Amino acid sequence: MRAVPNPRAALVAAAVAVAVAAAGQAHLGSASAAHLGGLRVSQLYAAELPLARCTDAIDVTAIGDPFDQVTVSGYPPDCVGQPLHLTIVAADATPLAEGTAVIADPDTAVPLSALVDASEASAAHAVIGGLGVTAELR
Repeated sequence: MRAVPNPRAALVAAAVAVAVAAAGQAHLGSASAAHLGGLRVSQLYAAELPLARCTDAIDVTAIGDPFDQVTVSGYPPDCVGQPLHLTIVAADATPLAEGTAVIADPDTAVPLSALVDASEASAAHAVIGGLGVTAELR
C-alpha cells in the first residue's frame, strides 16, 4: 500500500523552513532522521541569508507643524537604495501616519499618509531593508 502525502505535515515542514529563514544568518547541514510534527525529514538545508542592518539608528525630522513629511538622515552609505517604511505614533503607540521611500544620499524625504500635529507625535518606528532600526523623532 502506498502512503498518501499528509498536507498537514507539508505545512509543518514549510513553517519550519520559514522559521529557519527568519532566524537570520543560518547554516544548517544534513539532519538525519529529524522528526517535525510527524514528518520524518532525512535532510534539511538552508542557504546563508544576507540579513544585516545597514545601521542601528536614524534621525527623523518633522517638516513644519502640523507636518505631512519628514526628513530621514543619520545613516551610512550602506543604507542607500534600501526600502524604508516609517510610522509616526502617538504616546499610546497609536499610529498617526506612515510613509515609504527608498533611502537616498545624504538624506531622504518621506511623504506621510496624513497630516500630523507635532504635539501628538511621540515617536517614529522605522524599518530599513526589512529590519527594524531605532528612529529618533525630532
